[in-house]
Amino acid sequence: MTANVDGRPLYTAFQFLPSKKRYPDYFSVIDSPIDLKLIAQKIQGGEYTHLSELDKDLSNMVRNACLFNEPGSQIYKDAKTLKK
Repeated sequence: MTANVDGRPLYTAFQFLPSKKRYPDYFSVIDSPIDLKLIAQKIQGGEYTHLSELDKDLSNMVRNACLFNEPGSQIYKDAKTLKK
């Protein structure tokens, strides 16, 4: 996996959850919202006892992005790249 595509980092769209004000539908469509900030907090807090738990959250983050965004969108494409 590459850290960036076209000179831009892949992670930026996944750092924080979408704004509730700008994307109110996100929180009605997505049952388990998660972002890299929350994942980092869980790592720092020792909440993951197995690597599979971290993998599950990362997979959920990618799944959420693909579910909410159109297949041709940049976020969708970035999510698919992160999944690799």
